[in-house]
Amino acid sequence: MWIVNKYIKESYSIVEQWGFKVSCMLTWCKPRHGIGIGGTFIQTTEHLLFCRRGNLSAKKRIDSTWFEHKRLKHSEKPEFFRMMIEEVSHGPRIEMFARNWLPMFKCRPGWDVWGNEVESEIKLKARAQKNNKENELWKNQFLYH
Repeated sequence: MWIVNKYIKESYSIVEQWGFKVSCMLTWCKPRHGIGIGGTFIQTTEHLLFCRRGNLSAKKRIDSTWFEHKRLKHSEKPEFFRMMIEEVSHGPRIEMFARNWLPMFKCRPGWDVWGNEVESEIKLKARAQKNNKENELWKNQFLYH
């Protein structure tokens, strides 16, 4: 699940509520491009929570958790990360909060996407949450089936 610095804490909670366990956080280091979004520090990184269910053994080990890659179109993520996930995990795989259904998912066995901006065959069951400060951003929680 892709996240930005502001929502790291909430993202861990969401992942756990979906029944996944965070294995590690990978970091995409982008080249600087002047003053952009952000507060005191300009955002030049995005993070990917690599999560799993159960006791899946890794097919391969990777020697780093941060990776430099050029910037792409707004919200587009590097294909490099999907390829790396395929190298280390057996699948099935899902990209949560996807923004577009890329043709490569249709020709890649073991991948699916879910998000409010894509069509998906994934069924999610709504789960009510008490309205507290930690969950304020996430008005609706979902369980992945």
